Amino acid sequence: MLDPTEFRSLYEQYMGPDAPLPLVLSASEEPAGELRQTHGCLFKVFGSVQDGVDISVDGDSVNCMGGKFYCGFTPPRPQMFEFVSRKEKYKLSPECVADAVENMEVPPCPGRFLNFRRLDRLESFDACIGLIFLVTPDLLSGLFAWANYDEPNIHAVQCPWGSGCSQTVSALVRENARGGRHCFIGLLDISARPWFPPDILSFSIPMSRFVHMADTFSQCCVASSPAWEKLRRRDSALPD
Repeated sequence: MLDPTEFRSLYEQYMGPDAPLPLVLSASEEPAGELRQTHGCLFKVFGSVQDGVDISVDGDSVNCMGGKFYCGFTPPRPQMFEFVSRKEKYKLSPECVADAVENMEVPPCPGRFLNFRRLDRLESFDACIGLIFLVTPDLLSGLFAWANYDEPNIHAVQCPWGSGCSQTVSALVRENARGGRHCFIGLLDISARPWFPPDILSFSIPMSRFVHMADTFSQCCVASSPAWEKLRRRDSALPD
């Protein structure tokens, strides 16, 4: 199993030195970073995390009704179903939203606090829940290829409907808790997109999957293949 420093070295080698480092999600009973009020959408704090600031949130500091729920701090509120359907018009009816949310099986937060830290801020992956990569489509394709390299299941990478925080936080917590092997594409939530550049999506890997994928990073196409090298030459985010 790679430690954070070893993985960072390989990641920069294979994906390019300018590829943004992933953010690492963990949970704890004490904050691992600065306790930050989100003042709305959870993703408002991600810019600071990308800049190297360790950020922690809890049920009091996350102000978004949906964010509180998808982070596992509170049960869902009926007003959320109404808002998603009537205001945002993301689902046909509040009942349709409620059914979809029930199917998500959103887990409670495994600690009082959720912590977001950039990869290079970690000394160990101990107690980590998963990694969140904020990437361009080309980088996404490389991560997608890596995630499928040792996996015969053609649905190993999923893109479930939901809010941005459900596609990142909820999915990682749930999948890691059950020792699952799925990875997740996210940030397709229209409401979350204003907090990111227009060419950025997310790719999330639970630690339960990362411990296996780490062993194949140097074997799959991103380590050495003509197709990947062609992308490296084309994309300014993946320099030679």
